[in-house]
Amino acid sequence: MKTISEIIRESGMCERPEYYSGYGVSRGNINEEHLLSIYEGIKLHKGKTASEKFCQMVDCLELLTATSFLIELHNLDAYHYSINYDEHIPDDKNIVVGKDENGEYDINSGIAGILTSFLNNTPKNIQKIESTNIVMTFFEKIGFKPKYQKTDIVTYYC
Repeated sequence: MKTISEIIRESGMCERPEYYSGYGVSRGNINEEHLLSIYEGIKLHKGKTASEKFCQMVDCLELLTATSFLIELHNLDAYHYSINYDEHIPDDKNIVVGKDENGEYDINSGIAGILTSFLNNTPKNIQKIESTNIVMTFFEKIGFKPKYQKTDIVTYYC
């Protein structure tokens, strides 16, 4: 049985939330293909019930930033896929400070995350539209009926 970190890496993502710290919603960081790969890995290595909880978790995320997604996914795995998403609303964290090999917080990682978040000035409503598009495309591929996401895919032009 593979660990959640191995499943995440096989999807093409880095398993460390701090790697994506400060970035907003970005298809380069996380997209429907990553979600599908992680879903299939969870279903294969953790079971059908775990993969359904994964879908509920994705459904509850307001913004699909790689950082907040990975924090919540590691949380879900740590609680053995038993989180009740009718009662638990995931935090929308976008900055995480990593630790070095000694377990100390890495100041360079923290500064990089903060600077990146300042440079990412995409309005939240545009990030929400992109999140919805990614999530709903993923849900359509697996036939999952969302409870919280808007069910329409929105096209926008900049």
